Amino acid sequence: MLTTQAFWLVRALTLQEKEFSQSVHMALKETAQEIRAFNGTEGPLIDPVDQLSDNYYIVMVNDVIDANALEIFLTRNMQARNVQEDFEYGVYDCNNEQLAYGNYVALATDAVAAEPTELPRLDKDNYYFGVLFPQKQASLTGQTALIVGGAVLTLLVVGFFGYTLVIMTRQRRLSEVQRDFINNMTHEFKTPLSTMAISSAVLKDPDMKGGMARVHNYAGIISEEANRLLSQVDRVLQVARTDRGTERLRLEPIILADTVQEVLDQHAPVLEENGGRLEADLTESCIILADSLHVKNMLFNLLDNAMKYSDDSPKITITTGCEGKRGWVRVSDEGLGLSSKDQKRIFDRFYRVPTGNLHDVKGFGLGLTYVKRMMQRHHGDVKLESELGQGSSFTLIFPKQR
Repeated sequence: MLTTQAFWLVRALTLQEKEFSQSVHMALKETAQEIRAFNGTEGPLIDPVDQLSDNYYIVMVNDVIDANALEIFLTRNMQARNVQEDFEYGVYDCNNEQLAYGNYVALATDAVAAEPTELPRLDKDNYYFGVLFPQKQASLTGQTALIVGGAVLTLLVVGFFGYTLVIMTRQRRLSEVQRDFINNMTHEFKTPLSTMAISSAVLKDPDMKGGMARVHNYAGIISEEANRLLSQVDRVLQVARTDRGTERLRLEPIILADTVQEVLDQHAPVLEENGGRLEADLTESCIILADSLHVKNMLFNLLDNAMKYSDDSPKITITTGCEGKRGWVRVSDEGLGLSSKDQKRIFDRFYRVPTGNLHDVKGFGLGLTYVKRMMQRHHGDVKLESELGQGSSFTLIFPKQR
């Protein structure tokens, strides 16, 4: 758009300059012919006008020049050709190479033209006169400034439009994320609440059969679903506390491999229940400075995601290692993987890989946000490597104990 506007502005300026030059040429040629006619000289003039610069012209008359007549002819012909620029003219003696006479004529003002002054008659041959438009350069500068100003204004408009478009796009994405969050939260809360309501109704039934064994069974269901709800609420509050920075870290030296092993011992039964397989290589470890509780929470989040986004038989590999002043733990899976588009936003709050109206993958989209924020508070980093259809690998990098 800017290129197109600049092209047409430059083109319009070029055409305007060309039109001005043609008008001046015609006015000067007519003036030269009128001078010769005024002197009674016969014969045509061939190309008497020569343009030496954008605003300076000379006219070869090769005849006696009456300065009084010259000014009248110049003024009249310039106005007839719609040339509205002020000009100066000068009559030059070619033999002596000096100005014989000159004057300034104002055409750009609204003042009434004064009576022509009785100017001296120059009775020598080989005279030519020159015409200079002193305001032409200023006019060119003004037009150039107009072009530049127009381009800058257009750039500002385009920039403002682009900024508005970006803001609208972000707002639309935010609305989509909020809508998805509400849908997911509704689904996550509705299922356990429905289960608890049904179990409660059974327990309240006076005709319930099965004795205490059945009561314990339904009470266990209610307790399990209540804990599930509590876990979901804790996740939301956990991210909120991390955002506010009110979560105080208890940094202490911990053996990374031992902490990882504790998490694996707790998570292995859940994985086996789902037909999964867990492989661990914790031979290389080091002592890091971290909050043990949050390290475990981050690993639980990564392992939970690895299970959610894998096939029926998830295969998860967890590895620890040391490199320079850093210690790291990597959680890899062979699941669905992430597209490059999803990788850019996967750590955003409430963001989840779109699945349409299906809710087969549970969660609020807060787990990886928590991992990212918590690693920042540990002065560490989290790295993601993923390929769609090939699985994902998340690496938590911690500073070692000094």
